[in-house]
Amino acid sequence: MGIKDLARETAGITARPVDEASDQKPRTAPVMMYDVTARMHAAEKKAEELHAALESARQGGQLRTLSLDELHEAPGRRRKLTDSQYADLKENLRHNKIIDLIKVRPRNTGGFEIVSGNNKAAILRELGVKEILCRVEDLDDAQADLEGFYANLFQTTLPEYEKYLGFKMLLEREPDLSKAELSRRSGKSKSVVSELMAFDQLPPAVHKILKNRPDLLGHRYGAQLAALTLQGKEKDVIFAVEAIAKGELDQTEAVELVTNGPQTPVPPSSEPVEKTAETKKRTLRLIPEALTIRAGRATYCNLVRASKVMRIEFTTEAEAIEVEKTLHEILQKRADKLNEK
Repeated sequence: MGIKDLARETAGITARPVDEASDQKPRTAPVMMYDVTARMHAAEKKAEELHAALESARQGGQLRTLSLDELHEAPGRRRKLTDSQYADLKENLRHNKIIDLIKVRPRNTGGFEIVSGNNKAAILRELGVKEILCRVEDLDDAQADLEGFYANLFQTTLPEYEKYLGFKMLLEREPDLSKAELSRRSGKSKSVVSELMAFDQLPPAVHKILKNRPDLLGHRYGAQLAALTLQGKEKDVIFAVEAIAKGELDQTEAVELVTNGPQTPVPPSSEPVEKTAETKKRTLRLIPEALTIRAGRATYCNLVRASKVMRIEFTTEAEAIEVEKTLHEILQKRADKLNEK
């Protein structure tokens, strides 16, 4: 066949585009493996895009990839996690992609405020992640607080005390909100909402402890201790919650101890005694009677001793400062005297 014949035979044939060459099936094992891997990555990326699109349609908001340097925390909105919970979440994020996206809102001063997902953002920074896909919504202050609370409310690890603080926030913003409506909005039963709101009646000293250890009390035990507080056992309740925080009592033992009063201490024994609940209650003597010292009819101070701990409560800070100096001298003299023996 001559050149003219060849040209005539191939005149109607067009060149195949280079990018269609991948349609050919790979014929060697390494190439086949590379092809399968590439297809898997493409499928995963497509699935992520579809999931993000579905989530965006379901929840609203705009999806944007943001630098973690642009994300800022709002005080008091981050959910408190125990060390083990934080470590578990960190390991999860180290090996897996985020399913529930971090939600943010634009700040007037620039950047974005985190509405929900503060712990995730903190951990991702620790892991060296530079940017992350976020859901951006235009929310006012009240909406942002509510969104953050409800995002945490349905987390199984959210402590009962933080649920109480969230409900308290809702009631402060809507004073006429009934517990029935609060129950409907939150999905919690009326009885649970009532027990959570009973935390209001706990002594201020207990609230101070719970702010640092929100996982300390369940709603049922908190409600029982609140009821005992209203019965005039405020100091007993404080001692009991302090004992829970120290690991000396569990919640059941604490409620029982406040209800029934202190037990008679067990006599010393050379034999080892198993620390059963009953033994702990008898030996700890966590709730002794307070000794009130009066100046005429007025209370000068209250002195309370629990095991090796002694606490003196004065009516004024100025008097406490003055007595502290005298007490220091007395204690130093006793220490010197013991050292001489």
